[in-house]
Amino acid sequence: MQLAACLDLLDEMVTHEDAQYFLKPLVSEDHGVSKDAYEKIVKQPMDLGTIQSRLKLPTDQPSSYKSISSVSKDVNRIFSNVMKVWAPGDEIADAARRLQNWWYVFMDALRATLLLSVLTAELLNDFL
Repeated sequence: MQLAACLDLLDEMVTHEDAQYFLKPLVSEDHGVSKDAYEKIVKQPMDLGTIQSRLKLPTDQPSSYKSISSVSKDVNRIFSNVMKVWAPGDEIADAARRLQNWWYVFMDALRATLLLSVLTAELLNDFL
């Protein structure tokens, strides 16, 4: 249930106008940085398409996600990678910051909803 909710959130996130830069593995040359320079700085590249694909895998697959925190960690890796390479004012850095803010708001809301769901289920079990 929790990972399905994360996939739903990712499906919504990819429709955000700033997500266009992060749907596929980043091509640094498209944003003024050589591939070599990018790869020297970014050791673990990540993109939204990869995250979505991994969320769709059966949980018994080695590369599947096992928790919402691991999903969130990879989403945040996208943004931290961009901030390591590009400065505020660069189009891609500004897009990453806006999308990161969106992610924080909606992921916090999702966590609260999931927590409320668990607590409600526990309370119902106590009364039954």
